[in-house]
Amino acid sequence: MGPLLASYIIIMGSLVFGAVACSFSFGGKIVARITVIWAIILTLAFFTSIWALAAVVIFAAVAIKDELPETKVFYFVALMPILPLEAYNIPFPGLNYLWELSFIRILVLGLFFPLFVIYVSRDLRDGGFFRLSDLFFLCFIVLTAVMTLRLGNVISALRATFSTLVDVGIPYFVISRFVFSSKGLNWLLCGFLISAAFLSFFSIFESILKWRLYSEVLVALNLEFSPVALVPYSRSGVVRASGGSMLQPLAFAYFISLAIVVCFFLWKRNVIRFIPAGILMGLYLLALLFTDSKGGMLSMSVGLFIIYFMQFHKSIKLLFGIAGAIIFPIMIGYFITFGFSAIDSQGSYEYRYQLILNSLSAVSQNLLLGSADFLNDPSLERSRQGEGIIDVVNLYLQVVLQYGIIGLFLYVMTFITIIRDVVKKKSVVGFEHKDLLVALLIMTMVFIGTCSDVSYIPWYITFLWGISRAYVNFEEKVPVYSETALKSATS
Repeated sequence: MGPLLASYIIIMGSLVFGAVACSFSFGGKIVARITVIWAIILTLAFFTSIWALAAVVIFAAVAIKDELPETKVFYFVALMPILPLEAYNIPFPGLNYLWELSFIRILVLGLFFPLFVIYVSRDLRDGGFFRLSDLFFLCFIVLTAVMTLRLGNVISALRATFSTLVDVGIPYFVISRFVFSSKGLNWLLCGFLISAAFLSFFSIFESILKWRLYSEVLVALNLEFSPVALVPYSRSGVVRASGGSMLQPLAFAYFISLAIVVCFFLWKRNVIRFIPAGILMGLYLLALLFTDSKGGMLSMSVGLFIIYFMQFHKSIKLLFGIAGAIIFPIMIGYFITFGFSAIDSQGSYEYRYQLILNSLSAVSQNLLLGSADFLNDPSLERSRQGEGIIDVVNLYLQVVLQYGIIGLFLYVMTFITIIRDVVKKKSVVGFEHKDLLVALLIMTMVFIGTCSDVSYIPWYITFLWGISRAYVNFEEKVPVYSETALKSATS
């Protein structure tokens, strides 16, 4: 048996395990439907060309064109992480220079682009519910698009701008405008948890077998991928889970930490019963442990704490705030003075601290708008690792180096204004998601301070921005097609 067939059998087996684990919580019919779609797409990816796969995905998108918008968003969330993000050239004269395609971009164009056209032509024209958070988000997107002109090549700038629109712009505005109800949001979160169960089993088998199972998919599809995608990540002799299609342990750690907090919240609110929730959370936690990611464990802890913190009385919140204002500076001062060896034998914290110090000169030289060539700044040479790369494992630092303090301000204010809107939102009749959304956004802000924008991280940040922004509009706007969420998907 060759490696391609062996990896296919293991992945299909993992898919079945994930389906069984999810069926107790979300119902057999909807889980079976998502599982069959995953199996079909993976089978096409293993044994046919990328264009046969693309044709099937486009056909499926057309087949559900009359479904409710929330149904399309549900399918997008559930199907998003089936394949790696590696792109491939479009084999048509001229187009291959303008843009690179990928599976997830096919999903965006097939499921979201028609809804985006509706939003632009109708709601945006009428000025419908455009908030400050939307403004900061849009300004950041415009800034990144304008800064692509520094590439010195108009074609490269157009390619980068169009990619940003498809990767971030369209998903944000569609998700934030076409999720209308608490019921619909619950279904999106369930779709997220189903995909998390699938990827958890993949990652566990990858760690046990010390084999990047999805590397065989990359080879079969002839995708443009870095050779490092084929090499198992290891720490202290233990292979770290890559999370199947995510290929990066840190990206998967972020994803699965979100899943743990979401599952815990839905169990607390009786959306998922105790035993099924325990099975799923146990699975997710095991997968997170296989990543050996301190950032993932930290963000999960922060998310669980925030869920409880949001329920405290104002006086208790004030006490926690005062305690944090005293304790955190003391802890930071201690580690800066004596080093991080007591809590980090691998030196990852020390590297991150030194990276910030080494970056100060590069930031000061291009303070307002950053530099597209920041990795070649001499001050960062001291952070170059043995692999010959400078790993900017801090998304805030990455943004300020590339887009300056203006870009960092717009990026951080997108988080802050969305969190503010969610906190100020009056209670929603039927089901309240405020605590969960605040927890997910804050734990994300914590995690991206330990990781760059690798793999699926930007996609799930956009997803969180979108559903949080949608929640703010619940019951303020009732569109004509929002009577029931996922009616077609569950019938």
